[in-house]
Amino acid sequence: MIEISLFNYVSPIVVGTIFILLTGLIPEDRRRSFHSVVAAAASGTYLGGELGKLEPIFMVVMAASAFFGINNWKLVGLAWFLHGAVDLVHHSINSPLLFWYIPSSFECFIVDWYFAIYFLLDAPNLTARLINQDVGNNPSHPD
Repeated sequence: MIEISLFNYVSPIVVGTIFILLTGLIPEDRRRSFHSVVAAAASGTYLGGELGKLEPIFMVVMAASAFFGINNWKLVGLAWFLHGAVDLVHHSINSPLLFWYIPSSFECFIVDWYFAIYFLLDAPNLTARLINQDVGNNPSHPD
């Protein structure tokens, strides 16, 4: 097992937060579809990996969860939870997502479960909240 540092915990959260804030700029009626497609695309990440015949089964389950997530944030969250679980398995058997960056599966696990929690909480648009808060606190802004 490789050594994991504080950086390997913090950097995925920072990257995930930036991604969540940037996707908050997508119009609300398209945001769930976008996240559903991203989760479905991620389902094929390990196809042909170390888990052999389990990889396609996982891919189908995650892709189906993401597909039906077009209408349900919690299913998008389930897809990311499943992907994180496979990341953790790959990390534990020393089979990294990126062969040249050994902690990649661990960091992917962290960001995937971070996304899973966010989507299981119905993916609140944090960007809109930040923008509205700034507008509300600016006395010179004409509401």
